[in-house]
Amino acid sequence: MGTIDPNESIMNYAMDQIKNNLVWDFNVEKEFINRKKGYGFVIDLRNCTPFLVLYKMAQYVSVSHNCPQQPPQELMLEALRERGVSLEESGLYNINSQLRTWIEENILK
Repeated sequence: MGTIDPNESIMNYAMDQIKNNLVWDFNVEKEFINRKKGYGFVIDLRNCTPFLVLYKMAQYVSVSHNCPQQPPQELMLEALRERGVSLEESGLYNINSQLRTWIEENILK
């Protein structure tokens, strides 16, 4: 997978590279336990606004990039509600099955 450039855009990644290295069972809360390399999708909640981001994981570092195509806000808000997350709690959060379906149908198509 090479090194990570935090200034690199998601658009620079080959979609096949992302698809072939997706870690769907990635749990951001356990990122450093049995660390996996690859890509995951997570919700980045900042300034009370959720963003879908591609999360690139390497051996010793991770970096996230906003996805150029964002799902409806309501999908991300529902995923956060399911986890009991308040919009004031900035951080990275796992996606739910509805967001996974949206990603598969809209980003990975």
